[in-house]
Amino acid sequence: MKLKRTIETLAERGVIRLPQIEEVSNPGPFGPKTIAEYRVSKRDSYVIVAQLSPEFTAHLP
Repeated sequence: MKLKRTIETLAERGVIRLPQIEEVSNPGPFGPKTIAEYRVSKRDSYVIVAQLSPEFTAHLP
């Protein structure tokens, strides 16, 4: 849930674009179910990871 909240907050602030949500099948241990999945651009994925992981940002050149 922290990831979803981070994506939505960054989109509200205009830092990233609100990504498209796609319904996909997820074969889980209790049988397949449909889940919602964000489709994020490469640039936005870096922004999201940097927000969630200061260690990642520290390793950037």
